Amino acid sequence: MGKSEITRDAFLDAALYEASLSGIARLTLAPVAAAAGRSKGGLLRHFPSKESLQIAVLDHAFMYFRRYVLEPTLQTPAGLPRLRAIMEHWLSWTERAGLPGGCPILSAQHEFDDQQGAVCEHVREAWASWHNYLVRQAVSAREAGQLPSELAPDSMAMLMMGLEYSAQLEKRLFKHGDANLRALQLFDYLTH
Repeated sequence: MGKSEITRDAFLDAALYEASLSGIARLTLAPVAAAAGRSKGGLLRHFPSKESLQIAVLDHAFMYFRRYVLEPTLQTPAGLPRLRAIMEHWLSWTERAGLPGGCPILSAQHEFDDQQGAVCEHVREAWASWHNYLVRQAVSAREAGQLPSELAPDSMAMLMMGLEYSAQLEKRLFKHGDANLRALQLFDYLTH
C-alpha cells in the first residue's frame, strides 16, 4: 500500500468516526483533516469536494458494514438462520467497529432521504442493495418453511430494518443498554 493510499485511508477513518458522531451531511473538510492529523490541502488532493468526501465515507462505512455484518454470516445456512445471524451482527456492528456515535449509514438515510444529488443516489442504491439481499434471504427462509406464513419476504426485510432503527434509537437517545438484546428477542418472537 502506497503512502497516498495510507493517507486516503487515514482521512476516511477520521471522517467515518466524525460521521458516526455528527452525520455524513455535516462532514466538513477542515475538521476531518484535523482529526486525521493532516492538512486540508492534503485532504483536497484526495477529495476535491464535500460531496466526493461524503460518497467516499459512505463507501468506507459500507466496507466496515460488510466486514462486521455480512461476512461473518456467510457461513451460516441461508434462510432464517442467516437472517438471525445478520440481525445479531447488525445490532452490534458499530460497537465492534469502534463507531461511538452509532451507525453513520442509518444517519445518512435520514439525512439524505429527501435530498437530490449524487450522495442521495449513493445512499439509495446502497440501501436498495442491502434490502434486496435481505429479501432474497427471506425468500430462502420462506421456501424452507422457516417463516410464519403471514410474514412476506419484503415484510421480513422491513421488520429487520425496523428493529435496527428502533435499537439505535433506544441505545442512542434513551441510553438503554439492553436495546440490542430486546431487538433480538423481538426478532425471535416475530419469526417463530
